[in-house]
Amino acid sequence: MRTAIISDIHSNHSALEAVLADIDQRKVQRIICLGDIIGYGPDPVACADLVAERCEWSLLGNHDFGVLYEPTNFNSAAEQAAYWTRRQFEEAAKGDKAASFRITTIAGFLCQTMACRTWAIWCAWLRTRRFGAATWIAHTRREFPH
Repeated sequence: MRTAIISDIHSNHSALEAVLADIDQRKVQRIICLGDIIGYGPDPVACADLVAERCEWSLLGNHDFGVLYEPTNFNSAAEQAAYWTRRQFEEAAKGDKAASFRITTIAGFLCQTMACRTWAIWCAWLRTRRFGAATWIAHTRREFPH
């Protein structure tokens, strides 16, 4: 089975679309992602949607982890980008049931490919939409002390 491997998308939707168009021309049957779907770029929600739609599975990259859990050991620019990206997902989920469903689906998609600890962190992130970031951070730190 012809397999394409993508990674380090960093929320660059136009580049992701170009790569996927090239993959389509090559008649690849399966696409997998090695992570860093989000971070830095302007289109994190669109990139997460497209990866969930097109890839068989994806690993959780350090930038994905930083956005959804805590940007540990990031430089200042990367840390600011992680918090900005988190806000994009939170905004996409507000008052839009379709966006909220897509985000839940994406989290579930990534949950299927991660270790138990990381799966629980993603699920804790989903609680953020209901209870707020402060509760989310306190909850994940309580469940997963460093």
